[in-house]
Amino acid sequence: MSLGKILGIVLVIALIAGAVGWFTGILKIGSDGIQVDASKAEMDPYTKGYTQMQSLQYKEALTTYMQALKEKPDDPNAATAQFQLGKCYAELKQPDQAVVAYDTFIKNYPNDSRVEEAKKIRERIASLNP
Repeated sequence: MSLGKILGIVLVIALIAGAVGWFTGILKIGSDGIQVDASKAEMDPYTKGYTQMQSLQYKEALTTYMQALKEKPDDPNAATAQFQLGKCYAELKQPDQAVVAYDTFIKNYPNDSRVEEAKKIRERIASLNP
């Protein structure tokens, strides 16, 4: 492969990375050059927990969601994190903790659209593990 083709590929990769960084708000382009916003460079803990759940990394998601709830309890995604804690515990074969997590969700987020689902899941877990 020629040097020109290699440089072309590197340039395309750099442009794509720059566009993604700019789009997500990580990179800021101004008169003083390109700046990296370190506060946005790390993934939001709620997003990270969701990503871990999608990858079936329940233990990691559990830790991430617990930390997120501790650090940002008033975040708009806190209800989802609490709900997902129940699923993490259930997947990790910890039914007692799953029941507690769902109880906490039901108590703390009584107007959430998933409350009835949480109640059903909680009851099913409790009935299978007396």
